[in-house]
Amino acid sequence: MQKKIYLLTKYLVIASLLLSVVSIYSTKAGWGEIYPFYFWKLYSQPLGNTKVVSEYRIYAKQKSDSAFCRMAVKDNYTFTVGEYVYTLHRLVTDYSNTRSETNKNRLYDFVKHVEPEYEQYEIIKETYRPLEIFKNENVYDTSVEIIF
Repeated sequence: MQKKIYLLTKYLVIASLLLSVVSIYSTKAGWGEIYPFYFWKLYSQPLGNTKVVSEYRIYAKQKSDSAFCRMAVKDNYTFTVGEYVYTLHRLVTDYSNTRSETNKNRLYDFVKHVEPEYEQYEIIKETYRPLEIFKNENVYDTSVEIIF
């Protein structure tokens, strides 16, 4: 019985993979989806699936600079890009919910760690519409909100 279930599962996984590949090509050809799981995004939710996306970004400057510069999200020796984004989001959320000095210090320590060469920082919440950018990259418009 166990061997039969294993074989059925094995065949279902193989069929799923094959049908997903077929769905990729069928949609590129304009025929629509053959296998619906391909579009259900069972394991991830890409930015294009929502109407509006909000992200937190670090802006920094030296005291002598006149304007803040937007910092790139990048790997460093402690964080991968994914860990960087997750940690920043979590720390900003904690600070926004409580406005406690402890959470503010944690957020500042993180920002200082990932961008140590700067002296002043702002955390900006950027909100944009990814589907509009995908359709026409010239309509890129971001609304911002200063968090920290």
